[in-house]
Amino acid sequence: MINELLNRFQKALQKNTFELKLKETDLPLLEALFRLKKAKQYSLEKELRQRHVKMPHSTVTGKLERLINYGLVKAEREKDGFTYYSLTPFGLAVLLEKGKIDFSQALSHFEQNQKEYFETLVALQPNLIERLAKQPAWFVTQLTQDLWVIYYIANREELRRQTLNFLIGKREEFVTKPAEFKLQFLCSQKIEVEGKGICLKERKQCVFKSNQLADCPIIRKQIETEIEKLEK
Repeated sequence: MINELLNRFQKALQKNTFELKLKETDLPLLEALFRLKKAKQYSLEKELRQRHVKMPHSTVTGKLERLINYGLVKAEREKDGFTYYSLTPFGLAVLLEKGKIDFSQALSHFEQNQKEYFETLVALQPNLIERLAKQPAWFVTQLTQDLWVIYYIANREELRRQTLNFLIGKREEFVTKPAEFKLQFLCSQKIEVEGKGICLKERKQCVFKSNQLADCPIIRKQIETEIEKLEK
């Protein structure tokens, strides 16, 4: 599963390669953050010195700001008043792609930061409306926060025939035989990884098929909430 996640992160990076101007001198800083997990700038600079990487304080400051803008590094201000820096999933993908860490190291880092990584993956999910609305003879509707439905026109060829007849004056048939729809349900929090469904919210395998999504406790609660709103 980690391979699938990192592939997605890398694809997202590739879309912005014209903006991402990563320098070789950035890699030691990313590697140091990988080793430290989370660190203040002082600790980061100390780690670099121990690794015999000469980098002035001002240079480290500038690099951190740039890497934060690229989404490779995250900065968080903690309760003690200090700012802590850590590697993002995109930063991890860069180190793996550059050969600075191996697969087992990436897996270990992922396991220690599952929540952040899954949240990042959710943000990378394609917009269902934009993706599905482009398909012919489909109507896409969001039913709940996570549940979507695609309406397929089942009698598409029949409607085509009716429309042609409508154009030459046979209008009665077109009016009396409306479109027939099939339904396909999708959960925006479910992805396929190595042939298995994974729930991004629960961070575990999803056992519900498309026609069983209403049996999922999360989806069921969302459905009941939406029904209550509509019936008010």
